[in-house]
Amino acid sequence: MYERSNSDPSAKNEIIFSLSVLINSRSDNLEIMVKENTLKFQGLKKTIDFICAEMKDVKEKVSDLEKEVAREEGRVDNCQQRLAELERYSRRWNLRLQGAQETEKEDI
Repeated sequence: MYERSNSDPSAKNEIIFSLSVLINSRSDNLEIMVKENTLKFQGLKKTIDFICAEMKDVKEKVSDLEKEVAREEGRVDNCQQRLAELERYSRRWNLRLQGAQETEKEDI
């Protein structure tokens, strides 16, 4: 590949310098990319934290609403039972007479 020559140290220095510049420029590019990725990850972390907080709030609201719905269902059941009892009570006191003669203005 390359011939080793001990006679030209300036050529070796130029090669070493050009390799050093190349390595430095690539490492600088890598550092820039790492910084950009770090910023992106930090932004994503903030977004995820915000979404998690919102989800926690939504879960709490859903839990509260589920409790309220259960309470209201209990009230509706209670009202339905009371209504059924009132209807039964009303029917208990209604008498239907069959075969009795009606007089004027009576509807038996």
